[in-house]
Amino acid sequence: MTELELIDKIRNGEKKLFGIIIKKYNQRLFRITRSVTRHDADVDDILKETFLKAFLRLSQFKEDMEFSVWLTRILLSIISVRLNKSSWFSKDFFNAFKKRGIPDIGVSNIGFKEILESAVDGLPRTLRSVYVMVEVERANVQEVAISLEIPEEEVNDRLIRAKAFLNDNLCIDSLNLPDLFIFPADRSEVVYSEVMEMLDMIR
Repeated sequence: MTELELIDKIRNGEKKLFGIIIKKYNQRLFRITRSVTRHDADVDDILKETFLKAFLRLSQFKEDMEFSVWLTRILLSIISVRLNKSSWFSKDFFNAFKKRGIPDIGVSNIGFKEILESAVDGLPRTLRSVYVMVEVERANVQEVAISLEIPEEEVNDRLIRAKAFLNDNLCIDSLNLPDLFIFPADRSEVVYSEVMEMLDMIR
């Protein structure tokens, strides 16, 4: 079953199938949320609100846009509202990350992962979100541009600046980053369960 067929089934009343959507995009949306906000306490609530709004607005989804992009735009809209209400969201800490001793990458990837997450957290929000979406989530530049509603050239520029900062500090230009900002399985399951419970209350 394709994603569009799945969406059609959900629109036609098979709302339990929305759980497939949640499980498919939980990790992706967690990483994007975490990269924009840097404040872990609110991430799970933001994800639950995103999935609930996506379900309620599913009739508005048009197939001329990738579903992942549509979902990401709902997420970013929710974050934007919270950003405007909270001072800590708006702070950029470009100089917050300080150089420190880096363990040999071939010997210890565990310590390096924590150092890298701290370094990414030290990027300005506008660079951080692009870096995580492209380098960690492997979204393409066009998809990121549509999600963030900025030109592709701006996506590339932000990515170059983020890489330059991180590479200057960590020498990580050629690393793969699939394990950065992993959504803990227990929290992911709670988000899934609570959203599905909320859907049960919708008639």
